[in-house]
Amino acid sequence: MTYDPEIIWEETGTGSWITLDGDEHIGTVFDKDNQHRWGGVWNGPNGALFLAETHITADGAKRAFERGVVEGSGSDLWSHPRPKRDQGWAPSKKGGLYRYGRWPREKFAIATVKQAKSGSWYGTRDGEMIDGWFDSAREAMRCIDSRACVPRQD
Repeated sequence: MTYDPEIIWEETGTGSWITLDGDEHIGTVFDKDNQHRWGGVWNGPNGALFLAETHITADGAKRAFERGVVEGSGSDLWSHPRPKRDQGWAPSKKGGLYRYGRWPREKFAIATVKQAKSGSWYGTRDGEMIDGWFDSAREAMRCIDSRACVPRQD
């Protein structure tokens, strides 16, 4: 599918802007939080891609969207989503380990294992600390992998 760089925008009743190719919805520019942080989503040939940055005006977001469509799905103007499959435990940039997987209800989540200043290890899942301290990173990873660990109830 080729896209005409001469994109025509239509304002919706909610203040968002959409662009169509015939009856096909190509994309939307929208105020992300009603705080003048405009984003956009392109329903491109490889699935939905979101603008990597927000813009202070709808026109700025529309211009970025149009450039992104012309440059294609590999453009740096689009954010590139996390992989939708578990790739196992990997070292994180800040120390410790992380894993992208499904816990516990078929929902993708980020799990991390980190070492505290005390030397003990702990884990998080989607930013929530799981219950328990561990003697090693391996113990913490096993707990998370077994799905037995639950978020701490403080």
